[in-house]
Amino acid sequence: MNEINTFHKDTPERVKELLKLLNFSRRRVRIWYGDKETGRAWNEERHVTGTIGRSSGFAKIPLMIPNRRSLGGPALLDDCIIRIDDINDRKTLYKHPNFHVDLHKIGHEVLGQRKDGTFFVQARFNHPLQADNYIKFMTGERYKL
Repeated sequence: MNEINTFHKDTPERVKELLKLLNFSRRRVRIWYGDKETGRAWNEERHVTGTIGRSSGFAKIPLMIPNRRSLGGPALLDDCIIRIDDINDRKTLYKHPNFHVDLHKIGHEVLGQRKDGTFFVQARFNHPLQADNYIKFMTGERYKL
């Protein structure tokens, strides 16, 4: 029986191609989920780095495999991916044309911004440098040369 790669019907073709290429390549990636229409990132911190794998069974869905010791990982929301960076090569492989992250640093706090324009504390740190590093991770500056 032939197995098939299964993606959400709204997943962009470029994202599908990349996920197929990255499948079991052992290339570590960082992905961003967000609004497909506006390109606004959801500011997800967990399950966004690792290698791309796929599930077992007839219908193969893409998975985020956290590290080499992992036997599996969470399913990707492939239709909501707005950016993919190659961590090893420090390159952006895919980016929504309007990709943006709404984060603001004030001292040792990082504020997120809601759709209605109001702010909330996204993260709090002991030192402003830790907040800088967090923003670099969330915006993708960490993966640039």
